[in-house]
Amino acid sequence: TQASGGTSIGTTPLSVSPTTTTTYYVEADDNNNPGCVSARGSVTVTVVQPPANVGAISGPTAPCVGASNYSISAVNGATSYSWAVSGGGNVTSTTTSATVNWTTAGGPYTITVTATNSCGNKTATLAVNVLGSVANVNATASPNPACAGGTLTLTGAGDNVSTWSWSGPGSFTAATQNASRPNLTVAHSGAYTLTASNSCNSLTS
Repeated sequence: TQASGGTSIGTTPLSVSPTTTTTYYVEADDNNNPGCVSARGSVTVTVVQPPANVGAISGPTAPCVGASNYSISAVNGATSYSWAVSGGGNVTSTTTSATVNWTTAGGPYTITVTATNSCGNKTATLAVNVLGSVANVNATASPNPACAGGTLTLTGAGDNVSTWSWSGPGSFTAATQNASRPNLTVAHSGAYTLTASNSCNSLTS
């Protein structure tokens, strides 16, 4: 019943299904002596809801090999958090934030965060593809030496490259892996440089 007055909700034993924290009161009635009622006792039932849904994980989805930081907003009702990665690295977490040390390029790898309390858990995931560093960059020019009036063909090679940039004598530039320079003159003699880049690093040849 209520703390004072109120209507009986049953006799003992009594099964209840509260959805929020609720205080129940109990009293003993002497059926042989109407009006003879004991003092009321009480018990408070604490209801814990499972954690709320976990929000989106913030952090890079195309990181470089090395350390990257990830985080979520605090989850209502959560008492602990755990982080995991499916591969490609290892994770160190501090509640709503984590640092992943990516060791292996590739993917997709999955970051998972789980928010937990005594009544359940909720999770969120993020797919990640780890970029490798630019490596093995090489540039060649053909023919070399070249004849005046001819065409010079420049060829680039490299691993994990997303951007190519050539430069050379006479303000020559090109933004493709392979390039050509027609109508050669003596002024076009000299060093041609290839820069290969991605968001992690760049190398020249």
